Parts: sequence; structure tokens; C-alpha cells
Amino acid sequence: MKKTERKNESASAAEVKRHPLMEFFPGYFRSFDEWLGRWRETTILSEKLGLLHGIIENYLWEFSPELVCFLFDHADGYGSNLNFKDGPESYKTAKNRQTIAIKAFTVLCLKFFKSPADSSKPPLWWKAVKDDILFQKVFWFLEVKDKRNCCFRSDDIPARHRETFEAFLDAFARLGWRYKGLFYRYEDRSVPVEVERRIIAARPRFIEILDKIRALNWLNGREIELDKASIKKLTEIAMSENYFFPPSSVQDSDRTLRKPESLEEAALGGSMAAQIVVLNRICQEEVRRIENLFKRSLRRKREEDRQFELSKIERAKKELEDKAAELRASK
Repeated sequence: MKKTERKNESASAAEVKRHPLMEFFPGYFRSFDEWLGRWRETTILSEKLGLLHGIIENYLWEFSPELVCFLFDHADGYGSNLNFKDGPESYKTAKNRQTIAIKAFTVLCLKFFKSPADSSKPPLWWKAVKDDILFQKVFWFLEVKDKRNCCFRSDDIPARHRETFEAFLDAFARLGWRYKGLFYRYEDRSVPVEVERRIIAARPRFIEILDKIRALNWLNGREIELDKASIKKLTEIAMSENYFFPPSSVQDSDRTLRKPESLEEAALGGSMAAQIVVLNRICQEEVRRIENLFKRSLRRKREEDRQFELSKIERAKKELEDKAAELRASK
């Protein structure tokens, strides 16, 4: 009888025992400053990774420019652990630092770079268009500081994040010429003057991005305006590279690798930047030629109209003279 009672008591205790998570009441960071305080306190790798991961699901405080700049600072150099090795430090230390940088970049991909499913709504990176500090920070992150510290490629990033980042680069680089349409789409208003000036001034930097993602050919579009600063940047890109050319003397080999002596040579060597500048020059010359044809045609038309009006006046004058002569003859 006693054994049966003990078994019943054990079964009752098992039923009553609460799940350990029932004692957990989750807390939340109420601001970025509070989150940042915890970040600075901990030196534990897993805790830092967890704090970064928590940003992805954060809905309590704004994804502010300060937070975005923080993520850019920590994601910088994510493509190589060599960017995080300082003197005799171990490979593991450098790799752990890179792990944090990759996590910061992942958060940017999931929150900042990613476009919403509804194309009528602006992505978070649209904030950079209206905030000069954030606008400059994006360009800072995208600069190729050296061969290792290049954000445009990394084998350590999952394919889905690379695709998100590449889509952002493509959209952001075209912003230099598409900003008016995007403002009407996202905000239903014209572009503020100071924002337009900032975007136009950044066109050479947008061209650098287009060059890195091999999308310069987009600038050949008929509606794309290439101002002097854009032409200068394209010329710099074209003339700074080496290209293979046919031999220009009997001493040359079958093909010669060298810098071009002109934009036309660079275009021959395969430079897309040079081809854009040369084609733009030809198009501008054709525009001027056609405009001159129109002006000459307009002058001819005006002269024909003038002569026609003069002939009408002459005919009317002649009719009046004839009537006057008739009146005199009838008297």
C-alpha cells in the first residue's frame, strides 16, 4: 500500500512541476542607448552576436541613423579576417572579430538593404537620401579602402544576403539619375532643393558603384544626363586601366598590354566607361547637328511666311489700286 502511495505522490509532483521557461519574463531594450550600454559592457562573443541578432526582431525603438552608422562601422572589413589582425594576435581572435563584422553586415542586409515586398513603400535605406550624415556613411562603407577591405565581395556571406546587397547596390547607384521618380513614388512630392543638390554632386560616386557592379552600360540610356563631373569620372576610370591592343610596331608582340593614349583607344580596348563617353560625345554632336538643321528650317519657314504675307499685302494693294482706277474712270 505504501509503495502505491509513493508512486501516486511522484506522479502528482511530475504533473505539478512547471516548465522552467514559465519563470522567465522577457525584458526589452527601450532605446538604442540602452542597447549600446549592454554592448559596451560585454566582451563575450556569443553575447555580442546575440545583441546584434536581437536588432533584427526589434520593434520597440526606431532603426535610427545612429544605429545604422554603428552597424556600418562594425561591418566594415567583413570580407577578410586579415582586416582584424593586429600584430602578433592569433588567427582565432581575428576570426572572432570578423564573425562580429559579418553579423553586423547580415543585420544591414535584413533590415537596411532589403527592399520591402510592396514596391510602393520605401526601403529603410531611403532614409539615407534625406539624411546627409547617413548618406555620406553609406558611401564611406562602399569605398574600396584596399584590396582586402572591399565590401563588394565575400565568400563568407550566404547567397541570399549577397543577392539582397547586390540589389541594393543596383538601386542605390541608379538613384543619382532616378531620384525624382522615386520621390514621387515614395513621398508623393517633388525633391527638396538641398537633397537634389546632394544627389547630383554624388553622381561620380554613384558611377564608381556602377563600375564595381559592372552596370555602367545603364548610363547609355537616352534619358540619362551625363554632366561634366560624370564625364570626368568616366574618363578617369577609362584612362586608369591597362588594355590589350593590336601591335603598333614590328617590335610589339601579338598583343600589347598598356594604358590607352586616348578615349578612343580605351574604347577599342573594351572599356565600357570609354565607350559611354565616346558615344555620348557622338550623340551630343548629332543633337547639335539636328538642332542646327531645325534652326535653318525654322529660318526658311519664317522667311517663306514673311514672303507669303508680303505677297498678300501686294495683292491687296493691287486690288485697291485697281478699284481706285475704276472709280476714277467711272467719273
